[in-house]
Amino acid sequence: MQTRSRNNKVFNQSLSVTEETLSVMTDEELRKLFIELRSYINKNRRNKKFSKDKEVDFCYVQRELQLRKIARQSNKK
Repeated sequence: MQTRSRNNKVFNQSLSVTEETLSVMTDEELRKLFIELRSYINKNRRNKKFSKDKEVDFCYVQRELQLRKIARQSNKK
């Protein structure tokens, strides 16, 4: 199932966000997903719509980004 968001972007609502899918994504793909989810959540909040599933997915994406940042910092030392 796909919906169109602002700027006519296609947002895939059937995307299953799991630790495995996040771990194989590139940093660029992960950041893009982070922004798309954040936009979707903010849009739903403005329209007073329910988006709890996407908020949970957003938390997983945010955590993966944090873990990668920590890993990069520890590799530099």
